[in-house]
Amino acid sequence: MAATWEEGELRLQPVFCLMRASVIESLVRFTNAGQRKIDAWTATLRSSTVRFDDADAFVNANTLAELRQLQPRER
Repeated sequence: MAATWEEGELRLQPVFCLMRASVIESLVRFTNAGQRKIDAWTATLRSSTVRFDDADAFVNANTLAELRQLQPRER
């Protein structure tokens, strides 16, 4: 199951997911072939999605500064 939310269109977040351990071999083959885009790999799997109403739950932080901005401030 992968997380989704709607922001004008349905957005899939395959990084946030629950998978059976049996798909690990497929992932190993995928990465050994030089592939890296997780959404390309998950598109090869049979799956369902779970919709979340809060798009802010999936804010992307790529740097330590961005992560710090997302953390609650101490009082």
